[in-house]
Amino acid sequence: MKAEEQMALSHEVNRIRGAMSSGRYSRLLTSISIRNLRGFPKEEATRIDFQFPVTAIVGENGTGKTTVIKAAACAYEQAGEGRSSFQPGRFFMNTAWDTVTDVEITCRLSEQANPVTIRKPTDRWRISSGRPNRHIFLLDVSRVMPLDALMGYAQVTKRSNREASSETLAERSINDLGYILNRDFSAARFASTTNSDREVGILAQRFGDYSAFHQGAGEAASLQLFRTLERIPNDSLLLIDEVDASLHPKAQRRLVQQLLKISREKGIQVILTTHSSHVLEEIPPEARILLQRNRDRINVIHGATPEFCLSAIDDRTHPDITVFCEDDRAATMISALVAASHDPYNVETYPVGSYSVVKQLADLSAKGSLPYPAAGVVDGSKTYNSCVSLPGKEEPELVVFRDLKEKNWPDVEERFGIRFSEMSSILDEAMRRQDIHDWPLVVGDRIRRSKDVVWDTLVTLWVQKCVDQAVIEEFSADVRSKSKISQRQI
Repeated sequence: MKAEEQMALSHEVNRIRGAMSSGRYSRLLTSISIRNLRGFPKEEATRIDFQFPVTAIVGENGTGKTTVIKAAACAYEQAGEGRSSFQPGRFFMNTAWDTVTDVEITCRLSEQANPVTIRKPTDRWRISSGRPNRHIFLLDVSRVMPLDALMGYAQVTKRSNREASSETLAERSINDLGYILNRDFSAARFASTTNSDREVGILAQRFGDYSAFHQGAGEAASLQLFRTLERIPNDSLLLIDEVDASLHPKAQRRLVQQLLKISREKGIQVILTTHSSHVLEEIPPEARILLQRNRDRINVIHGATPEFCLSAIDDRTHPDITVFCEDDRAATMISALVAASHDPYNVETYPVGSYSVVKQLADLSAKGSLPYPAAGVVDGSKTYNSCVSLPGKEEPELVVFRDLKEKNWPDVEERFGIRFSEMSSILDEAMRRQDIHDWPLVVGDRIRRSKDVVWDTLVTLWVQKCVDQAVIEEFSADVRSKSKISQRQI
């Protein structure tokens, strides 16, 4: 993502946060708890919290993303004349192969103290009284299917048909649609024919009109979405399954940017599912929810980085121990410390986000709820029972720079190829900056090296010249202990 696009994203995200603080979002589905439904465990309900008005749920196929979306659709009575409410029996029905029973769904809403409960104790669904009205829009994966594959559209394709009526999108919607798809559209409309009331999306470019029968799946799905966004009332709930389906990366990013903007302008809540890092990168940490299935439960991890979310659904071979930490700086320190121990093991470090995310994952590891041995490591300035703390009592940058300075910057001339007087002066100057996270960047700018090269070099020197071997061994053993892997198993 370009720097200016990231700045625009941060600005929009901060505007939404401000709108939340000022009460602009008067209606929010704040959480859903699901028990004994489509793989969600029977013994204890699994709770998913929605902490931001535009939220993305990521996870492998079969982890329950679509189940959450459809349960959310049932949290309210449908508002709007002629629109039917979504019912759990429509989504979660009995079949010849499946029996849905002893199910409980609890929906907590910002506008009322009592939650909405949806239960099926035996053969009939029961919804608690007090389900409030709200406009609900559900866009499922059928929106990306070709029209000629959908029932009822065969009659529309006959050459004898003529357009009977149409609804044209507003100029703003057409421009926004063109921006997302990187195309120039002169018009966009939905038309019905003389022998069918089924509507077909039509896009117009300089060479003429072309219908959804000849549009790409991404074009057709985006056109349908923009029709919804143009119509959607304030304070609605918009649910989108597989938002990234059939869209290239640039279009995915721009679509999410548009959803953020519409959410702020209209106060709507958006919950979507995805498998795309491009989608996750466009939203803040509190808007990301990872569902991870493990044996008899589904882990819910809020606020993880896009990189960790995607690694969790990737097919990869796990190392001896997976270590979760807050950022790349900590990851470099962890790898260097373990490698320097007398009994090193294969460790893979994952920067997963904030301190709270590391704690979540460390607790899951401590309970044996992850499918691989893992440990959480936090900065030396923090402590937590399930985690190992890095050596030192401060932030990683402060610990490394301070300890090396106390040793008079050992071997920096040799490692960086710059005479000692100049290199030490640059390092001392960087430490005068107020934001310690900028120190490696400041040094890198002065010596024309990347901040990552600077940090890797300094951490290597720190481990070699400043950390006692006993501290290294203790740290390595603590990581092994927290992961519940014995030395013999490695």
